[in-house]
Amino acid sequence: MTMTMTIAIKLAWKLISRKRSSRRSAAGRDTLAYWAGRGTIDDWTYELVIILLLLVIAARFIAPVGTVVQQAVQQIQSAAAPQPNGSTQIVALRQAIVGQESNGDPSLQNASGSGAMGLGQVMPENLPSWSREALGREITQQEFLSSPDLQLKIIDHKIDQYWQSAIKAANGNQDEAVLRVAAQWYSGDPEKYTSTTPQSWAGDSYPSIAEYSQQVLQRYKAIPQAAVSPAKPSASIGSSAPISSVVKIYSGGEIGSGVVVTPNRIATAAHVLKDLGQINIQAGDQSFTGRVIATDRSTDLAIVEVQRTLAPARLTKVQPTVGEQVTAIGNPRNQGIQATTGKLTSASIMSGVTHSAPIFPGSSGGGLFNDRGELIGINIRADYADPDKATGFISGRAIPTPVITARLEAL
Repeated sequence: MTMTMTIAIKLAWKLISRKRSSRRSAAGRDTLAYWAGRGTIDDWTYELVIILLLLVIAARFIAPVGTVVQQAVQQIQSAAAPQPNGSTQIVALRQAIVGQESNGDPSLQNASGSGAMGLGQVMPENLPSWSREALGREITQQEFLSSPDLQLKIIDHKIDQYWQSAIKAANGNQDEAVLRVAAQWYSGDPEKYTSTTPQSWAGDSYPSIAEYSQQVLQRYKAIPQAAVSPAKPSASIGSSAPISSVVKIYSGGEIGSGVVVTPNRIATAAHVLKDLGQINIQAGDQSFTGRVIATDRSTDLAIVEVQRTLAPARLTKVQPTVGEQVTAIGNPRNQGIQATTGKLTSASIMSGVTHSAPIFPGSSGGGLFNDRGELIGINIRADYADPDKATGFISGRAIPTPVITARLEAL
């Protein structure tokens, strides 16, 4: 708004300066005096009115344009930043390394002196260059530790780089490639994956590179590959209806997803909506805006209303069963509507739904569907605080449909 006022004042000063040197100034004052119901009007009042009128125009037109430009720049910057590979190997490797390094704790810091931090125990000296590569900008240690999403973007980006080199060096041998990536993550040298020399740092002893690499390989093999494969929805769903009901959401620089739950209402995660007054939505090739009509921070559910008719998802009326196949559909990393598959691991109205289908930054607010294509929940986060102890796998959490239905009926 400060920039808007500056522009308006500069324009007003130019107009006033021109009016002062023009014969039209008198005519302008006479016209203004006529509409004001006064016989005459002095220069000071005339100039003040010009400034006020321009401020009103600026607030009405220039400020919204500025907001649109700012959002466009944010989206361009996000799209321009290097995006990590979403392949099965990269996701599974990340889960194995995170399980080995931090057991899924994004706030973990090594107190021995190395300062290694976060899910992947990234060294502080690597953070500036790694964040520039993965995010297009440098971030601080505090920002890194406070954002699991940023940590995952950086980790995935580096693992992808390591994997491309490792699979070539291993001549396509996947086990050896995993060992090489693990060795490079642990020591910086992929060639040392067979080294049995014990490691030490600041007087503390650590496993050898070979032992560490083998442990990562064991975790990698224990992860169900179907649970980490970004793919189209399972053929058992039988139609594209679930995908067509999932939309992209942009709000205040935040990127997320949403699910059409009635012809003119969209359910999403409340934390996605950073700017409640400006919700931009993309459904297929259509772009439009929406307004927030309900939020519940306790469940992280939000309902957005739009002025158009959309095809809604079918909400399940059946209690989900633990172990059944599920598909998570969202807009991961703003790369388009995509799906991951997994199994339902728990289902409770009180504590929510958990599942093994991977959730990535940007997927929040997307849908969780059963094998009949019915919506069984709205994905809200990956559960970093409670990873699988054996594999390090980070489960997804979703708002169950009874909560969504109750909120819709209350509107």
